[in-house]
Amino acid sequence: MTHPNAATAAALTLPTVLIVWLAGHTGIDLSAEAAAGIGGGVITVALFVGRRGIKGVARLLWRGDPDL
Repeated sequence: MTHPNAATAAALTLPTVLIVWLAGHTGIDLSAEAAAGIGGGVITVALFVGRRGIKGVARLLWRGDPDL
């Protein structure tokens, strides 16, 4: 796979749409901007966690970037 971030974002599109749909189905009124913000936030977090996983991100935030 030449673009793993693009593949991850594409794979997370459907679950993100379902989250927004479920919020609307339960009676929460969302504007288009709010729905886009939720979707972007979910995908951003998933891409940030990426291959490092939760422990890797926690280690990065706690100790800093070892490559610097």
